Amino acid sequence: MVMGGDWDLQTYPVSELEKYHICRKHFVDGISWEDAGAYANMARAFEEKPDPDGCRTWDDVKRRFDRLDELYETIKNERKLLTQKELNGKKAMREKGGIYMHFNRHGEPIFSRGGSHRFSISLILELEEIPVQIGVIHKDGIEKFIQKYSAI
Repeated sequence: MVMGGDWDLQTYPVSELEKYHICRKHFVDGISWEDAGAYANMARAFEEKPDPDGCRTWDDVKRRFDRLDELYETIKNERKLLTQKELNGKKAMREKGGIYMHFNRHGEPIFSRGGSHRFSISLILELEEIPVQIGVIHKDGIEKFIQKYSAI
């Protein structure tokens, strides 16, 4: 979607996201998921909806964090975050289910919370490129967006 207005001015740094801090504590500092605050975060999420991050039980949560550990190691070794198409074959369109980004009036990305763990991992590992699902582009940033990303 293309949209004008001031929606892109109400942002804050990714470093303020709780999931980013949890991932840094776990992957960089070697702290367990539980001690890093991941389970407390999920407990709050369970209060808000019945299946946060696709988890319905605490066993699901444990499996999810085990998969995130595996994902981290794979991305660390391959230095690449796979696209949804690479993961899911021809069924994936427009990176649906990927890391969700909007683009501001300057054509710069704004993280929109979808894919928080994958985005945090990509930041921690300092990946040069990541696939994203595009949400909203500010109408004043379309030309800059095209100039910046059309060669990719």
